[in-house]
Amino acid sequence: MASAASGNTLREIDRLFCAGTVAGLSDQQLLERFAATRDEAAFAALVERRGPVVLRVCRSVLKDEHAAEDAFQATFMVLARIAPSLRTRGTLGGWLYRVAYRIAVEASAAAMRRRERERTVMTLAALRGEDLNPWNDWLPVLHEEIDRLPERYRAAIILCDLQELTYEQAAHELRWTMPTLRCRLARARERLRARLIRRGGVGAGAALAALFRPRPASASAVVPGAWPRATVTVATEGTTISTTAAVLAAKVLKAMSWGPG
Repeated sequence: MASAASGNTLREIDRLFCAGTVAGLSDQQLLERFAATRDEAAFAALVERRGPVVLRVCRSVLKDEHAAEDAFQATFMVLARIAPSLRTRGTLGGWLYRVAYRIAVEASAAAMRRRERERTVMTLAALRGEDLNPWNDWLPVLHEEIDRLPERYRAAIILCDLQELTYEQAAHELRWTMPTLRCRLARARERLRARLIRRGGVGAGAALAALFRPRPASASAVVPGAWPRATVTVATEGTTISTTAAVLAAKVLKAMSWGPG
């Protein structure tokens, strides 16, 4: 018993030591380290750093915690599979956003097909019956339009409005000047506003207000504690994940002709 406890302690110390060595690395450096050695600490750092944005888009499109978890794992499974060859034109966060959005859309469509096959009487509105926010039905449309933005505008929205970085942090990560960031963010928001208004209804304005309003730290997307560990295990050890997540990852990998960036 003492020997087992000692072994667990040594493994934990080793894990913490490895985590410390990756803390200051960029996304690209972490990705290269994982691709070269399947470094668990490097991949865990990526999941911790980019997980909240992935979670937010998965939850916004799917409205179901179990489906969002499958989509979350599938997104990082895609990253793990193509890490050796991935070279993004923009930020890794922007690339992961696009993967997560496509996976979430595919998961939503698959769920709808299942409901049709089963001839269930439960409607999408019933699934959202406890959702009292009038703008929530516009969130999937909002993410669709974010995905359609040019990379320079999409990156600004993702970092400032979804990941909730300060302007200084976002400008540093994107290697832009502050005036460039502010200008592109303003143009991105205006494009989104115009596109959503063209798609109709006051719900569009409310969706944008919800996205752009200042939020306390407690309101940010927080990845449930067990998800990162399970996701890292899948990526580094090749263990089996849920069938749904595996199917979603395979479909998006097959359809990734849209490319990185």
